[in-house]
Amino acid sequence: MLSAGLVQDNTGNYYSLETNRNGYYGMMRYQDGWYNCNGQQVYLQFNQAHNNSFGAVINADGIEKLKAIYGVTRYNIGNETCTYTSTFQ
Repeated sequence: MLSAGLVQDNTGNYYSLETNRNGYYGMMRYQDGWYNCNGQQVYLQFNQAHNNSFGAVINADGIEKLKAIYGVTRYNIGNETCTYTSTFQ
């Protein structure tokens, strides 16, 4: 399981993972809104289309703030090879 705050896949998309130990540690964020990232409030917007990049962070200012807080962990996976095992509500 990845636990980095900001992950970039091999297609160039960025994904934000929960780093607070609040019962959701390591889960991918996908709902637009304000998030507490190491004590800093960051507004994030996500791709909601199921087009091989669901959940990718799409607002540039959010990506830049996450980079400043966490750095970037690059992970060699393309979303097109993922199997979704649950539905998002």
